[in-house]
Amino acid sequence: MLGEIKILFFDDNSEDAELMKIELERVNFKFTSHWVDTKEDYLKALREFAPDVILCDYSMPSFNGMEAFKLLKGADIHIPFIVVTGAISEQLALDFLNEGVDDFILKSSFGRVPKSIEKAIEKKNTENKIKQSEANLKVIFGNTLEGFILTDENNLVKSFNKRAGEIILKFIGNDIVVGKSVFDFIGNLDKRTPPFSQLSREGETNFQHNESFRDKDNNIGWINFSINNVIVDGNIKGLCITLRDITELKQSEEKIRIANRMYAFISEVNKTIVKVNEEETLFKNICEIAVEHGKFKMAWIGKVDPIDKSKSLVEASGMNEEDMKLLNHLPYQDFGYTKKLFDEGKYLCNDIQNEKDLADWHAYTKLRGINSCLVFLIKKSGVVIATYNLYSTQVDYFNKDEMELLEEVAENISFILDFFEKENLRMEAEVALNKLNTQLQQLTSHLQNIREEERKHIAREIHDELGQQLTALKMDIGWIAHKQKNPDREIASKLQNTLNFCDTIIKTVRRISSELRPAIIDDLGLIAALEWKCQNFEEKQEIPCEFNNNIKERKFDSNFSITVFRILQETLTNVTRHADAKSVKVNVDERNNIFIMEIIDDGKGFDAKETEKGRTLGIMGMKERALLIGGELSIVSEINKGTKTILSIKQKK
Repeated sequence: MLGEIKILFFDDNSEDAELMKIELERVNFKFTSHWVDTKEDYLKALREFAPDVILCDYSMPSFNGMEAFKLLKGADIHIPFIVVTGAISEQLALDFLNEGVDDFILKSSFGRVPKSIEKAIEKKNTENKIKQSEANLKVIFGNTLEGFILTDENNLVKSFNKRAGEIILKFIGNDIVVGKSVFDFIGNLDKRTPPFSQLSREGETNFQHNESFRDKDNNIGWINFSINNVIVDGNIKGLCITLRDITELKQSEEKIRIANRMYAFISEVNKTIVKVNEEETLFKNICEIAVEHGKFKMAWIGKVDPIDKSKSLVEASGMNEEDMKLLNHLPYQDFGYTKKLFDEGKYLCNDIQNEKDLADWHAYTKLRGINSCLVFLIKKSGVVIATYNLYSTQVDYFNKDEMELLEEVAENISFILDFFEKENLRMEAEVALNKLNTQLQQLTSHLQNIREEERKHIAREIHDELGQQLTALKMDIGWIAHKQKNPDREIASKLQNTLNFCDTIIKTVRRISSELRPAIIDDLGLIAALEWKCQNFEEKQEIPCEFNNNIKERKFDSNFSITVFRILQETLTNVTRHADAKSVKVNVDERNNIFIMEIIDDGKGFDAKETEKGRTLGIMGMKERALLIGGELSIVSEINKGTKTILSIKQKK
């Protein structure tokens, strides 16, 4: 258990630090903390607060986690450093691991903070113990705490110290007796072994050998034998055997080996999680990584049937064809190891040959040299979908620390599978939405074309039929007025008023026809129509409207022309209704095959952000019109600073 530790939070958002503190307090984590958000305060805290561990946000306004870590290394301070970030790219994750950062935690996974701190500190403590152990060995080599045995030229014991007697008794169970052969007490190190024979025969000065023994409690211990010739006047007169109890060193080395293996395994799994984006590749990679980097004998993924819980092998590594056939389909049993697996979420056995629950597997595992196994459930959206199965040739292979690390790996795999599921659903929804948007745009375009065609038809009907009829009516009334001889002035005045009224009706018909579908677009072209609209606006609204054109008149697509005209028409209508402008300028240009129309007024303007909230249907309609022909409409406006409407359309070559 860790004692109270000091944690330095380096984050520009104090709320994130508070959330991590809450998570630590939730699991009764003993700590004191200090929060900083600037480089200067960070450096000061390293000196004065002297933290045991640092949790650092990667992305800050003027500083980042990588720079903070490099400052720590530059100051030669060796404490755990954990990066906390909202999201992390594959390359950035690899960079952090390569630089030596102890861990990285997503802000969506603050629940990992306590365990990550514990593992990082334990790793540092293990490294420190190793260094201390090495320092202790140097001290031992330089004093009489080592065991010494001195023999004559016939390998008979002449003398020994107390420590030698203790070591031999503890690990070999024999008492050293002066006058007896040294090999009576250290039988495993037989004088017939090639190194010893070579030492005695050829006069080599030193022979080093490490030997393992089991004590009376069946615990494994290690002795280092350092054997030197005692040479007098050039002749070998005996041996000086130095004995060192190196059990702790071996245990530390084993811990380091296990830790390095596990951290290499976890690191590679995390890299795979960052890289891959689909389930099949993930399963394949984590099986290969388990064998290659985790040094497991075998690893396989079994898909779990949601109905009967049977397992079917889908990916494996370290197996032959016979193994795969055997594990291809395993039925669920409501007892033994399968029941424990599904009840507890994992299954561990460190001695398969003596495990009754695995009696059916004794012959197979003995043949394959498998003695330990560990199985985890893999979940997606909270539902068990597979098992992750790991096997080792060693008895008692899995310890508590390894189990916790491997359980964390299984949780990470389940997490990324959830992410895959959500990402697939998001992509499917996005495809469906894009398809729906395309259909809506096609429908809108179709309805727009129908409406324009109907307007064109009605405009022609009004102009041609009604216009001709009104003209004929006017001529008839004029003929009557010319022919009638009645001296009554009231009748003559009435006829004249009727003629004037006919003129008004004819003008109204022409105006309505023009608004429905300006004939000038079809007769003279788009540019002429735009210029006419500006003149018409100026005449009607008595607001100066300057038209500037840098495009030569040519035949534009009908749909293109009417869309541009309607957008100008709608914009000028908005100017009339809302802008309170003193003048308007319309610029038409063409740059890099892009048609550009700018409409600029000096009116009172408005908050352009309001258009983004979808509250201005007129502007939304113009933007949709532009989009339907591959264009874009943007509006720049500020209150009391006028409005600029820009239409840009990429033209077909």
